[in-house]
Amino acid sequence: MTTTLPLPHLHFKHHLPFPVQDVMRLDGKGNYTVLTLSDGTQFLSSRSLGIYETIFPESFFRVHKGCIINLEFLQDLDAERHLAILNDGAEVSVSRRRWPELKVRFTD
Repeated sequence: MTTTLPLPHLHFKHHLPFPVQDVMRLDGKGNYTVLTLSDGTQFLSSRSLGIYETIFPESFFRVHKGCIINLEFLQDLDAERHLAILNDGAEVSVSRRRWPELKVRFTD
């Protein structure tokens, strides 16, 4: 299944070769983004993380400057170390500024 996402202010559509719901996390690498799927597969995109932040659904949350996670895959929070723990065991650091909102969204 290919998911088409409209990109704001651009004259084309960005096609993903997988459903958006399968994306577990997005990591910014300069002007590129690494999308990690729930099965561990990774895709490199030539779009910046900021583009995905504006077009992905509400279930995606930017935990710090370089990472967006899918809250559907959030397993636990480590308050002492400010970490988000995903279903695959990955630990993602959360910025102090975004920590309070993530706690609220996780408990809902």
